[in-house]
Formats: sequence, C-alpha cells, structure tokens
Amino acid sequence: MDHTFISQDSFTVVGYSTRIDPAAPHTVDAHWERFRAENPIEQIEHRINDDIWAVYFNYEGDHTQPYDLLIGYRVEQSLPATKNLSIVTVPANYYAMFFAQGKLPDAIQETWLTIHTSGLDRIFQVDFEVYGRFAQDPSDAEVPVYISVKE
Repeated sequence: MDHTFISQDSFTVVGYSTRIDPAAPHTVDAHWERFRAENPIEQIEHRINDDIWAVYFNYEGDHTQPYDLLIGYRVEQSLPATKNLSIVTVPANYYAMFFAQGKLPDAIQETWLTIHTSGLDRIFQVDFEVYGRFAQDPSDAEVPVYISVKE
C-alpha cells in the first residue's frame, strides 16, 4: 500500500475518549458504537466542519500496548473540558499518510495491518484518521490515516 509523507501543524479535537487494550479489540467497536449513539456534535462549539476524527494517543509502547482513542470533531481552538467530553491536542509532527479505501470498517482494519507490518519508523505519539466527505458511503469509503513517524 502506497503512502506519502507530510508535515502537519498542531490542532485540537474534542469528543469521547476511552482507553483501548489491543488484547480486547471489541473495545474499539464499542467506542464507535457509543459515539454513533451519543454523537456529541451539538455539544461541540467552534467545529471546523462535520468531519469525524479518530485520534490514537497516549501509547504505552507500540501498537500491541494500551492506548487512548478519542473520536470527535476538530475545533478552531482549545476549549475547556466538559463532564462528558475530552480534548486532545495533536502536536505538529511528521506523518506517513495512507488511504483506507473500500468497505468500512474492513478497509480501516486492512490499512492498520499494512501499517503494522510496513517497517515505518513509528514514534507512537499521535496517529489519526479523518472521516470526511469521501467516507459518507461506508460501502465505498476513502479515509486518510496519518501515522506519526521520525522525520
């Protein structure tokens, strides 16, 4: 799977966050189900748009160790946390950008398998996916996946 490298400025995402244990992959699906059921879009002011961001951060080590997953919306500015919502600031970084293409969530899972075996010099700082206008049809979606790497 082809990928390109980009530099990305810092930005902020607000949404629902949970700790993920890779030994229990159902927790990712459960977190997405919660987001879809309780979608916080109306609670989040200063959204840049309605794209949904999945941000992976606070890695304990590599992808086989626990990490946090926040699903939410990119905002114009950092806002104070609320009782129900979490905030993560994605730092400026260098990223390898992949495109998951096809049926969701299968295309995402296949892309992550490719990333895990790619040999990239990952730094396991913050990684993210963007579900924008090309992800509206889950049977034929295109989702960029950004992986933090050493420059």
